[in-house]
Amino acid sequence: MNRQTTLFTLEQIIEIQPLTKLQAVLTFIDYSIMLETFKIDVSKRGPKGFAYTSLLNALLAMQIDQIPTIKALVKRLKTDPVLRVTCGFDTIGKTPSASTFSRFYRKAL
Repeated sequence: MNRQTTLFTLEQIIEIQPLTKLQAVLTFIDYSIMLETFKIDVSKRGPKGFAYTSLLNALLAMQIDQIPTIKALVKRLKTDPVLRVTCGFDTIGKTPSASTFSRFYRKAL
């Protein structure tokens, strides 16, 4: 059985498409001041090994895309690979759980 290769990766397809409102907002955000203020070491990973910036991007996506709950955000991240990549998570693999977001939120406060 021959496996057919894809012509484009998901990242290349996302680059070809016009920017969404979320992508436009995230391209202009600089987290360096906030990470310094909260003394977050970016070389370390957040709860369960996710990057702090990816978790912050997901919380911003929740507000911009009007996702009502963390549970709905988690479900959307699992089912929407474009949102996952836009927020900075891997296309394949685990996405953060509701408890991961809860621990991250408590740690940031």
